[in-house]
Amino acid sequence: MMIYINSFGRESLSLSELESINLVLISNAVAILARPIFGFLADRYVGAMNSWSVNSIGLGIPAFGWIGVKTRAGLYAYSVVMGFTNGAAQGVFPGASSSLVNDISKMGSWVGMAYALVGLGTLAGSPALGAIIDASGGKYLWGQVWAGVVVIVGALLILTTSWLVAVKGKRGLWAKA
Repeated sequence: MMIYINSFGRESLSLSELESINLVLISNAVAILARPIFGFLADRYVGAMNSWSVNSIGLGIPAFGWIGVKTRAGLYAYSVVMGFTNGAAQGVFPGASSSLVNDISKMGSWVGMAYALVGLGTLAGSPALGAIIDASGGKYLWGQVWAGVVVIVGALLILTTSWLVAVKGKRGLWAKA
């Protein structure tokens, strides 16, 4: 999704090459701040799985918000919000995935498999989004819808996992795990 933010800026909002690169830089800079903040909150207060669940929904909402971006200022604001939520999700993912493992001797295998699945989605996601944009004649709307749907479906899977872990552990859904 974020890989197309600079081409969207150039093609839809007539941003210069430098301005479009700045969008990615801003997004990454904000992500640097989000990772330790959400990691701290997850560790101290709500647990990694709960933090990841909430943040995943928080990532899906602005994914659909991309559809409404019509100005330069809106695109810069979108870059900040997506950078923050994306960085937060990446920051709590290792802790959340490792919290699902009961046997510590298998933690490396579990986390490695989780990263492999994420890698497949990451590998396929950008070309699929590009193909949708190309098939739409260079218009971004259906690519934006697809990106939002994929992120929300992923968030629902994460929420379902969190719920199943809570039921299996006989604890409340939002109890710190």
